[in-house]
Amino acid sequence: DPDRVDALLGLAAIAMRENRVSDAHRRYREVLAKSPRHPVASAALFMIEGGDGNPANEARLKLLADREVDSPYLRFALGNLYAKQKRWADAQEAYFAAFTRAPTNADYAYNLAVSLDQLGQR
Repeated sequence: DPDRVDALLGLAAIAMRENRVSDAHRRYREVLAKSPRHPVASAALFMIEGGDGNPANEARLKLLADREVDSPYLRFALGNLYAKQKRWADAQEAYFAAFTRAPTNADYAYNLAVSLDQLGQR
């Protein structure tokens, strides 16, 4: 069913894996049209669109993360934003929040480790 959010998320994930970024972007936009606060689609679009350090983007992402407190995706995207800005203490906090919400995700564990290394912590 192409109108189901889960189906659209799956198609977007496949498109990303196949490096069809414009297709993934379109699918994630479709998800947000149906579910404006969807954490996975919001985080994915943030990263696809560059995830730059624009204060408005950071504020939007923080707002979404605060609304969806159990979402590791948004915390991970926020950590990536801070890492790009070399704000390692903030990145570590965001990655830790993502990791505690999804402790089996290797990407979250790895990025948490990188942030801790940047802070000189083991």
